[in-house]
Amino acid sequence: MPGTIIVTGAAGGLGYAIAETVLNRNESYNCLFTVRDKDAARAKPLHDLIVSNGNNNEASTPEIDLSRLDSIRAFATDLIAKVSSGKLPPIKAFILNAAFFMERGNLQFTQDDKDVKGFEMHFAVNYLANFLLTLLLLESMDREHGRIVYVSSWKHDPALKANQGHQPEKLKWDLEELAHPKGQAGAGDEAADATRRYGASKLGLVMFM
Repeated sequence: MPGTIIVTGAAGGLGYAIAETVLNRNESYNCLFTVRDKDAARAKPLHDLIVSNGNNNEASTPEIDLSRLDSIRAFATDLIAKVSSGKLPPIKAFILNAAFFMERGNLQFTQDDKDVKGFEMHFAVNYLANFLLTLLLLESMDREHGRIVYVSSWKHDPALKANQGHQPEKLKWDLEELAHPKGQAGAGDEAADATRRYGASKLGLVMFM
């Protein structure tokens, strides 16, 4: 096997398309297509895709909840051990595709983790989880050919006219406020606030690159 390929958020949308593309390539890889819940109905098309694929790829769907720091660390610890022992080849491509977007309703927060206060969900999943996963798995990357790819969004760019709502008067450019908002959005502004926070989380990811 020439390497391990990891795709987060592979159960649907772009993640599923990436998984399908990888499986249809002539090269053979160890593929880890992560999902939050492998038994969920949303994950079934991905399972069916893997089963129907007849090439030499070894593919699996490990679970990881990107809203939980303990789940992120457990996934990384297991993967590091497998690469170190030779059960898996080094990571050749690490595609961080999974994301969270709240379409309606009040802000959501991650659960408190030991002494760490829960984070706003867009910040936690779209930025913090990718930041932590990258740092944890650097040692398991292919030192010569490994690549890390972050999937961003045009919503990250506050210079675009469509994103003028990202300006400080609408969403304070303060890391603490993004991670731990002090209050909910105003009535009627919930969807716009979620879009701003989604864009800010993606901007953080771009800056981390």
